[in-house]
Amino acid sequence: MKLSKKIGFLLLYTTITISIVISSMYAFIYNKLNKSSIDIIINYKGIFFTILFLMVISNILIYCFINTKIIKRLKVTEETIENVIYKDIKEKKLYDNKYRERDEITNLHNEISNVMDKLLDAKKYLKVEERNYSNILNAMSNAFFHLKAIEDENGDYIDGIVIDINYAASDFLELDREKIINKKLSELYEGFDIYKNKVIKVLKRIKQTKSECFARELNVIGDKWGVISIYFLNEGYFSIIINDVTEIKKHSEELTYLANYDTLTNLLNRHNLLEYMMELINKEEEFSIYFIDIDDFKNINDTLGHNTGDEVLRIAADKLLELKYSFDMETFNKITVGRVGGDEFLVVKEGKDSISEMKLLAKNILDALNKQFNIGMHTFNLKASIGISSYPSDGDNVFTLIKYADISMYRCKEEGGSRYKIFSEEMLEEINMQSSLSSAINNKEFEVYFQPIYDVNKEKIVAAEALTRWNTPEGIISPARYIPLAKKTGDIIKLDEFVLEEACKCCKTMQELGEKDFKVSINISYSAIKQSNLIEKLLSIINKEGIPPGSIKLEITEDEIIDNIDFTVNILNKLRELGFNIALDDFGVGYSSFNYIKILPLDTLKIDRSLLKSLEKDKKTLAIIETLIKLSHTLGLDVVCEGVEIHNQLELLKKINCDNIQGFYISKPIDFNSFKNFIIDFNKIERRDLSENNKEGREIRRV
Repeated sequence: MKLSKKIGFLLLYTTITISIVISSMYAFIYNKLNKSSIDIIINYKGIFFTILFLMVISNILIYCFINTKIIKRLKVTEETIENVIYKDIKEKKLYDNKYRERDEITNLHNEISNVMDKLLDAKKYLKVEERNYSNILNAMSNAFFHLKAIEDENGDYIDGIVIDINYAASDFLELDREKIINKKLSELYEGFDIYKNKVIKVLKRIKQTKSECFARELNVIGDKWGVISIYFLNEGYFSIIINDVTEIKKHSEELTYLANYDTLTNLLNRHNLLEYMMELINKEEEFSIYFIDIDDFKNINDTLGHNTGDEVLRIAADKLLELKYSFDMETFNKITVGRVGGDEFLVVKEGKDSISEMKLLAKNILDALNKQFNIGMHTFNLKASIGISSYPSDGDNVFTLIKYADISMYRCKEEGGSRYKIFSEEMLEEINMQSSLSSAINNKEFEVYFQPIYDVNKEKIVAAEALTRWNTPEGIISPARYIPLAKKTGDIIKLDEFVLEEACKCCKTMQELGEKDFKVSINISYSAIKQSNLIEKLLSIINKEGIPPGSIKLEITEDEIIDNIDFTVNILNKLRELGFNIALDDFGVGYSSFNYIKILPLDTLKIDRSLLKSLEKDKKTLAIIETLIKLSHTLGLDVVCEGVEIHNQLELLKKINCDNIQGFYISKPIDFNSFKNFIIDFNKIERRDLSENNKEGREIRRV
């Protein structure tokens, strides 16, 4: 039953009860007064009805007041609570059906209890959510700061006070939570004062846009770097999230360092040097480069180990830097020192220098390096080779300049090292020749010429020496120019094989002409001798032409065998056992050791042309050559004297029992067809011994 009805019935029952009581009292009083025969002065009946009327009116007013002021308010409160609790219409209807018979106070009590239950649930939920929120924040790897904005008189944000952080924020700043909470942003960010205007501008924009409007990499505190993002939360509050990039920054700096500096010496590396020189070229600024290579560094590494080698490189770098610091400030600023790699360094000198100035700096570099120093128990005295080139006179790009400086440096190495050389066009010609040498062999640009060897006693051509000529569109290149290059590049092996093939063809032709004992001499390099399959190659080539090994005479020189004489003797013995003839060429130059004549398995000794130059005028020279011939004959060797150019030389050699001569007096080296015709003309007609009548004719036919 509704509360209003209950109050209405209560007032009604109260009125009836009081009316009964008053009526009873009235009847009692009236009865007593009648018995006592007392005149009734007061109108008790009127009073009774008056009181009864007033009571009815009062109760009606009380009911209206309670219904209006209390019941209706209770109803509004109840409906409000219902609306809060029961948002779902179906749920509310179920509630109405369940509690419609209950009074307002009971319903209100129930609803308030329901609200309290929901509030408790909400409180628990909020605590769980708060804990989840806290866990989420603390699980973040990024540092999180919740700040209350500090505003100026215009309401703009100018700073902030930290009211909450996560664990990552404490770790990032390396401070306890208590030391961060309630701290100002300006107190935590070291760069706040420096960038104050920018920070305030960002905070102002945060408030205006109410969104994220800042994300930048900053040095926050100490060596800590972070990508900073600022977010608007609600009025008067904002947050800062910092993505810690300190390690990435350090790694990036390390990569930058590695990209630009040599980790061993801390000098600029090749990449940085190249960029620096390219920049100079782009600016069209003249400069010179000094390409430095430590002499015998490989020997240091191989004998003392790489750790010692590294220490030597560090010392060399320090000495180059010391040299740079020894100059005045103007020169200091023009010099850049770097390491190209291995034991190679590069000094770049800005400005146009004269030849004498370049030589002076190169000498200073050599002097700076050539200082005695100790590493452990070892004493070193560094030496280096320096190649020099300059922009723009030697090239218009970095790689050309380095190549030319490298060429110059290697020329120093070939001359013994511990010196410097400035690049010249002559060096470039040699390099161009070297680069085209291999292809020239494959393209058959080489041709074998043959120089006759004349037997003094038989007075006929009995042999020839096979010599190569390089035919180019510009003309024939002398062997003196390309043979050393071929030895250096290893192309000498291919060249030796080519000459052997042509020599075998020549022998085959001579045999077909009836010259059964004809021999062709070929020079064989030490590079060829060192081949593990040398013998197999030689036999394969001569077998292809069907000639015996005895038709080929292999000529060696002292400078080719001096490094490993025992190995060479062993190989030559095997070749000689197979039937090949062995000759020692160019005797009289170089070491000219008689010991070689004794220990080498020789058949022929070839006396160099240099001894024959003064043969006619110098009796000592004649005596020396005669002694050599006698010694050779004693050892069972035949002798060939090279460089015979005139008839008198032939006569003198004949008197001292020289076996064979070779030189322009008989013929210069000629191509195979010319050589074949020459032999036919010289030997076929004159198969018998030379007669006095034919001597003059022979002299006319010589070239």
